[in-house]
Order: sequence, then structure tokens, then C-alpha cells
Amino acid sequence: MPVKKLIQIRPVVESAVKLALSGTNVKYELGYDPDLKTVEADEGQIKQVIQNIVLNAAESMPDGGTVTVGLHNTSFAEDTPSLRAGNYLKITINDTGIGIPPQYVSKIFDPYFTTKKKGSGLGLATSFSIIKKHGGVIDVVSTVNQGTTFTLYLPATSKTVEAVTSKTGIVYGKGKILILEDEDLVAAVAKDMLITLGYSPDVAATGEDALHKYSEAMEKGDPYDAVILDLTIRGGMGGKNTMNSLLELNLAVKGIVASGYAQDPVMADYTEYGFKGRVMKPYRIEELSRTLSEVISKQ
Repeated sequence: MPVKKLIQIRPVVESAVKLALSGTNVKYELGYDPDLKTVEADEGQIKQVIQNIVLNAAESMPDGGTVTVGLHNTSFAEDTPSLRAGNYLKITINDTGIGIPPQYVSKIFDPYFTTKKKGSGLGLATSFSIIKKHGGVIDVVSTVNQGTTFTLYLPATSKTVEAVTSKTGIVYGKGKILILEDEDLVAAVAKDMLITLGYSPDVAATGEDALHKYSEAMEKGDPYDAVILDLTIRGGMGGKNTMNSLLELNLAVKGIVASGYAQDPVMADYTEYGFKGRVMKPYRIEELSRTLSEVISKQ
């Protein structure tokens, strides 16, 4: 199930599009209403949906082309067969690729259905499930040799995005966090802190276990919003190598390096190793809360 928070959709979508198209010969164009409404959504899951669709669009244009993305406010005065009356954020993703044969259009959201030699058939099925759990719908129109357009609707709100900060300097939030920590006491303290801050924590004692949990969560469409990785793990893969492996699974992984050794090269220059943030051990709840808030909000 999605862990929702109030988000601005444009930076989330644009970040996902850029990531999906990096290293390809496909460009993108983004059009949007200047007064876009906000949505209550799981940022990581929405990015996953956009990346899945845009990756398919890029693959449908092997000779290059342009993916056109639109973000617009819309509303329905009355209930439709698939949506209740109300305000929505409409996302369109259009390509000019090879298109989808008519006999396949009705099957593309079915689990394990794929026309790719190396495809899993789970990308669009997962996307369909994510949007449905957000109270929205996803639809597709395609013409062979002309292109494909995916249209997504997400319930919209007029609320404004503001950080919730206490007088003590603690920043509360929401999300699913994976902690790599082999010391039981430290892991228990970290879990208690994260629960207090509003997060849903999970612990892995080894890098191998962390990779398994992260991969499994992605496959279920319920990814972690961030991972906190201890640099030194006895008898197993530590934070640095674990981060390298996580980046192979998901370039958008939001990793935070943790250590009690401030002079460690990874702590000193953490961005060079793929991390988005760092925290010193022993954990202090103020620093942990601010770092998590900053890392999760990064695009």
C-alpha cells in the first residue's frame, strides 16, 4: 500500500522522466499548467510508474524521438464509470514509437504479459496497481507505427506543501525506511526513533539481506523511501558496497550513509559514492529527522 504525503507533482514527474531517459537517444518535452494542484501520493511509487511508462516509450523508439509529457488540472462534475466526481491531476505520456497491436492493448496491464524477450511483464501491471491504490486510473490509446499515449488521473487537492517542524527542531515525516545495522541495540534505538518521527522502519543485519528486502519491496510495488546504511558490518557486506548494488537495482535509491567515523572517505565525500545524505553515530533524533526529510524531498 502507498505511504502518502502531500507532494507537488511536476518535480516528481520530471525527475522520473529524466532518470528513465538518461543514456538513451530519446528527448522529452514537458508541458504543464502553472497552477498545478497538489496530490496526496507515495512519491517513490509515482516515480516508479512514470519510469516504467517512459522506459517503454523509449524502447518503442529505437531510432530516437521525443516523449511528450503533460501535467494538467482537470475535474469531473459527475461520477464516471472509473472515477468519482471531483478534482484530478491528469498526466499524459505520449511517444511516436511502433505502437501496440490492437490484440495486445487490452492485455498490457495483465501480470506477466510481455512481448519483450527479456521482459518480466510486471512493469505496467505494477503501475496499474499503484495508480488504482491511489484512487486513480490509468488508460492507454495506441496506433501501430504512430505511437502510444498513456493517461493517468490522480485525485488532486488545493492544499499547500509545508514541512511540519516542531519547536525542538525535529522534522516529522512519513515513509518506509530500510536500516542496515548489525548491532541489535543500535538497530532497536534507530527503529524507535524512526517510529517516533512518523516513519515505518525495517532492519537488515547484512548488506545481502538489505538487497533482498529492497528488491522484494520494489517487486511488490511498495518500495522504500530511503535507506540508512552503516558503513561497517561484521561478517557481511557493508554500506559502501551495499549502496553500489542498490544503485544497480534502482538509480533513484535514496541512500544515507551512517558511521561513527567522521574522517572516513565515504562520510567526508558521500555524494561521490552515490549517497544523498549522511548521519553520524550514535544517532541524534534531530539530525536524523532533518537528514531524512531533506533526502526524501530531493528530486
